[in-house]
Amino acid sequence: MECNCLYPESPRCTEHKICKECSAAHRKIANHISNLLKYPRSSRVSSRRYQGWKQLREAAEAIEEKLVAEGRLDLADTLEVALIPDEYDAWECSTSELRRVMLGSFRKAKVVRFQELACELDNKIQESAMESAVRFFQSLK
Repeated sequence: MECNCLYPESPRCTEHKICKECSAAHRKIANHISNLLKYPRSSRVSSRRYQGWKQLREAAEAIEEKLVAEGRLDLADTLEVALIPDEYDAWECSTSELRRVMLGSFRKAKVVRFQELACELDNKIQESAMESAVRFFQSLK
């Protein structure tokens, strides 16, 4: 099966025959990255670009946390760490730099757990939406 995600070269979809579930996970992650890169560079941590990046990084942390704790994966080799830009914070990076870092991080970390990552990314997006709703309702008091 073909992946048809936006960035097949980065998660290396084109190199492997993948199942329908992995194809859907690749597309979900690629769409998330594409959407957050649409937002402009910002000088604040509350930007939508940063929130999207943070959701992906937290999802990566959640799926890698157990492996790191057990000593089966070095923290430096994780996707969570690879997603961190070298020079600037994620909200300050140019679009091209953030794109390069994010897409390169999948190859650098040799990610293969796309279904788990996509599932955890959904969880982080839902958590973020719930937090926003709670803040909104608290502001109405």
